Amino acid sequence: VIDRGEGISPEHLSRLTERFYRVDAGRSSQTGGTGLGLAIVKHIMLRHDGRLIIDSEIGRGSRFTCRFPLFRLRAPESGIDTPMKGLESLNKKVDPSIKSLF
Repeated sequence: VIDRGEGISPEHLSRLTERFYRVDAGRSSQTGGTGLGLAIVKHIMLRHDGRLIIDSEIGRGSRFTCRFPLFRLRAPESGIDTPMKGLESLNKKVDPSIKSLF
């Protein structure tokens, strides 16, 4: 996810995935939210051996990237039908410029 908002100061980046952490508590009360979203994403990524990468620059916006390890995307060789079955054909359709992300 990429936004072109105001960006997040470097001193806040390491705490963004803490439960209930808010960069600006006053602003959050105006727009809603609980401060749980990125904490939930972090735990989902950990459970799947993935990584949540957060990049931000003041005045330019932020980028939130979820990276899953390739072995999590491959179907088992057991022949059992799984939700992952058919990824081989999907992989052939992936734009070569982004294959390095996998």
